[in-house]
Amino acid sequence: MKIKILFDSKLTWEAHVNKVIEKCSSLSYSMRVLNKVLPRNLHKQVIHAHYISHLMYGSPIWAGCLSVKNKRRLSVCLKKVLRLHMFDFDRSLTNSELYERSGIRSFASLTLINECKMLFKLVTNPSNFRLTTRLMSLTSFSVCFPDRPIFFDASKRKPGRNSFPNRAKRINKQIPFDWLNLSPETFTSKLKKAVPQNIA
Repeated sequence: MKIKILFDSKLTWEAHVNKVIEKCSSLSYSMRVLNKVLPRNLHKQVIHAHYISHLMYGSPIWAGCLSVKNKRRLSVCLKKVLRLHMFDFDRSLTNSELYERSGIRSFASLTLINECKMLFKLVTNPSNFRLTTRLMSLTSFSVCFPDRPIFFDASKRKPGRNSFPNRAKRINKQIPFDWLNLSPETFTSKLKKAVPQNIA
């Protein structure tokens, strides 16, 4: 079963979240079997490649628009496989300990990193010239942080909570370093160090 991004008429993403959880649940048995035979570092790679890749597929599009309930459902889905990975069947580890000891980020942390990387690509990729020009028209630069773009909405209509300027402002506040002139590799490296592993 391939994961696709499922749209519904009201963009609640309920159908998509249900499909993602169904897919991840179908992988749980394989994760459990491999957990008994693989070293921790290899099992962690399998989790990233075959579990988290499905969980987070297309997340820059939909993750910022989820209800609190659906965010919680996906977070619980991730924590289940992490407790399996850490042999924490009696749930003795707190959430913070679970993420720290497994070395795997929370759903919210993974979401934020993916959205930040999407923003970086949109703004800095010259092949997106027309789109980049439009996005940069919604940008000013802070005097304190000259290489950090600050986004605003130039239209007269009231922007929605998930409009690009609002999402970009929210993401930009999470990047505590000047990033506009960085290479993609340097940006990703600094971003992973700046974003906490466990964001609720």
